[in-house]
Amino acid sequence: MSGRWAAAGLAVLLVLGVAGSVEWSARVQHGVELEPVELQLAAGAKREVRLVNHEREMVAFGFRLRYDPAVVELADAGPEERSILEGGNALVLPPSRSPGVLEVRAVAVTGGRMLKPSRPLYTFTVRAVRPGLATLAVEEFTYVDFGDARYSVPVAPAQVTVGGP
Repeated sequence: MSGRWAAAGLAVLLVLGVAGSVEWSARVQHGVELEPVELQLAAGAKREVRLVNHEREMVAFGFRLRYDPAVVELADAGPEERSILEGGNALVLPPSRSPGVLEVRAVAVTGGRMLKPSRPLYTFTVRAVRPGLATLAVEEFTYVDFGDARYSVPVAPAQVTVGGP
């Protein structure tokens, strides 16, 4: 009889462990996001916007950022060096720019490292050009994980409201 009780007790512990794991997984943030998601700037003002990682095994990424160049411009943009270079080297292909578009072809860490969750991947300095509403839209964010699988994830846009000087 004690063998049956031990098996039943083990089954209960396994069920509780799986349930706890599912609950934990539901609470953990995944994907990639722009921070902050809303900005209010006076014309001529600048503010930093970060593209933040919430994936656990990311080793490389690429994306396209679209925005309205009549309302905002990117004064500066680049990979977040503390996140990318911490503990090793990285491959960073030069981005291409055209009016209203920044295309980041590839950023990858080397040496068996992964990009840490909850850390910025890329930083944009947005400068308000003239009053209006602009959307910073990340398109085609694709990443590669530690097992060489490729994923595309949606990224919610950020809204920039530019007021008068």
